[in-house]
Amino acid sequence: MSPTRAECRRRPRSNGLRRVVAAGLLLALVAGVSAQSAYKYKDANGNWVYTDRRPGNVAKFEEQPLASRAKNPNVTVRGEKTADGASALVVTNEYVAPVEILLELTDRVGVAAEVPKQVRAVVPPASEQSVVEVRPRERNINWSFGYTFQYMPGDPETTHQPGE
Repeated sequence: MSPTRAECRRRPRSNGLRRVVAAGLLLALVAGVSAQSAYKYKDANGNWVYTDRRPGNVAKFEEQPLASRAKNPNVTVRGEKTADGASALVVTNEYVAPVEILLELTDRVGVAAEVPKQVRAVVPPASEQSVVEVRPRERNINWSFGYTFQYMPGDPETTHQPGE
């Protein structure tokens, strides 16, 4: 997964919920780098600006003190047995933002052919999500698999929308 996914594309304006979510994510990211305060002000064009640096030449701004967190967020994957004997791989996302995960099944022995070898999913913030069910190709056989995963904070479908 490459961090070069960030692109700027124009989309029609949407409701204010995106702005609230974007502001919250920005404040969470600012808090993650151990800033003492976050600042909010309008630039010369009337756009809201969020930053961890005190505005120098802006007459009016809001300052929000940030609490530091001792715990670093984590993303984990665990297997859970399903009622029908399959294994569900469940992703836990402790971040305050969504994460994109790429999960690859390795060392597949006796695994059903329809089970994908790779799964890409976006897991919402502070949540758990089952991303794939792995099952044997037939009943009453020995079967096994391994897995590896990578993740990157963010949703690749999110677009930068300045001015909202």
